[in-house]
Amino acid sequence: MEFALEIEMTGIHRTRGLNAVQFPTERRVFSVEGIEPGNYVVTAYVDRSSLGDALRVTSEATKLEVFPVLTLYPSTLLLTPNMRYTLRILGGPSRGSYGSSIEGSLVDIRFEVADTKIATIDSLREITAKEVGDTELSYTIVQTKQARDGRERRNIVSKRMVPIRVRLVTSIDIPSNQQRIVYSGSMFKQLAVLKHYNETFTHGVAPISWDWNCSHPSILRPNFTSSENIHHVQSRQIRDNSRNDNSALFTTQFNSSSIHANALKAGEAILRVRMAIEYPQKYGKEQNWFKTDAIVKVQDRLSINVPEFVPESDKQTHLYLLPPNSYSKIMTNKHTRMKLGYSMQSVYDYTTQQYEYQESKSPIIELVNDDAIKTFDKYGKVTVIVEESQAFTDQVVMLNILITDIYTLSAQTFKEALNLPLGSSIKLPIKFYNEHAHLFANNIEGVQVGIELSHPRVVSVSLDQFNSTLTL
Repeated sequence: MEFALEIEMTGIHRTRGLNAVQFPTERRVFSVEGIEPGNYVVTAYVDRSSLGDALRVTSEATKLEVFPVLTLYPSTLLLTPNMRYTLRILGGPSRGSYGSSIEGSLVDIRFEVADTKIATIDSLREITAKEVGDTELSYTIVQTKQARDGRERRNIVSKRMVPIRVRLVTSIDIPSNQQRIVYSGSMFKQLAVLKHYNETFTHGVAPISWDWNCSHPSILRPNFTSSENIHHVQSRQIRDNSRNDNSALFTTQFNSSSIHANALKAGEAILRVRMAIEYPQKYGKEQNWFKTDAIVKVQDRLSINVPEFVPESDKQTHLYLLPPNSYSKIMTNKHTRMKLGYSMQSVYDYTTQQYEYQESKSPIIELVNDDAIKTFDKYGKVTVIVEESQAFTDQVVMLNILITDIYTLSAQTFKEALNLPLGSSIKLPIKFYNEHAHLFANNIEGVQVGIELSHPRVVSVSLDQFNSTLTL
């Protein structure tokens, strides 16, 4: 007799998701390998036609789930006492499946912290750091199946470990805190991070107060220094452990680790930030107030001189920013066609040890259907001529395309917090900026955006097809 397996997925005969190989020495034994995620029904059968019998003998159906590879993000955690962080999990099986009968099994996902004095975790994966030390979080997937005799069989399907280190803050830092250059009329976002010597802490939630200020608000104006709210100064009584002062008053104008600022005119300004963290009583003698600063240089924006008879609306440079390996459709109010102008690629010159623009010998972008641009894995700048496709027209626009990396993004401007009624939703546009705070084009395909929620039990979020609109 010849044994075989039949595999079905959602009622459709399909073998691509599971690969079954019969053992050559034992024809009753099969090795099954999952290839494509999904739920499958596997049935063993014997075809007796070779014995002159038209009967086909089949077994009871066995249900299998092939799940994506389990990944925990981040792979290691650096926290400070009183900090909370919700672990992000990608892949893994669905929670529960076909019931506890002999036809299926139940999947149990277990979180355990080796030393609960150092850190704990709740049912929603929120980790809370308790005291300084090292421990480990284990994420285990246990499959429980009920046998015919009523006994339960347990099998560890997958297990992942995440090292957790809890340390005290030694300093704060503004990333790239060397002199930054932005252009007048632009807006940029600045972020402060906690440091343990040269390591950056995981960006969790902690009882931390921040205070930002600027040396020259007429050159660089943070978003809290407008005339409407410049007097709204908050005060918190946070003990200064270094001075042993129980009544130390921490004054803050903007209690957030990030800030937006408008570049108003040419000049230099110093952006300063202070931070105070509230530790458990055990660390009442450790330093908990920190400060740092960064120099920001504002330069005048490049402009083009045009004849006086040209309308004011046409006096602009059409700068179009795109990241590498992306696709963007050019939107106009008329029927247009595009032509390539000059192309210059960013190339590293080993003699001068810096990047320089050189004439490109191979294309760095592709024009698609006269209305879209596709970029490759190259950096540079390209001029595209956009002209009306109708006869007897002379309207032409020079589109200057700069292919560069996305430096930062923002989904909220000039807001300290959002207050939403229960059950409501709101859409927030995501804006991408380069290192000089120039805004990227809208509706770019190919930009990957990740979401981390500190409290997934409170809100849920989703992204649109371009990853450019956030729905809360």
